[in-house]
Amino acid sequence: MEFNSNPANIKTLRLTLGMSQDVFAETLGVGIASVRRWEAGKAVPITAHQEKINQLSNLDAVKIIKEGSNNESR
Repeated sequence: MEFNSNPANIKTLRLTLGMSQDVFAETLGVGIASVRRWEAGKAVPITAHQEKINQLSNLDAVKIIKEGSNNESR
């Protein structure tokens, strides 16, 4: 599933992953100013960073699915 990197989605993903802007930036290999600009809608991530965001989004989806199945088995 491809992640839509609009500002609200980027922030939602970051918060869902429990990351500060600083940690999210470090994870993606960008400066914190880039993350702030993306979340404010003043810039968009380049393709390479969009791909990394997609990977994080996929990891989050797997985490949610696993947590759901763990809750069902209880």
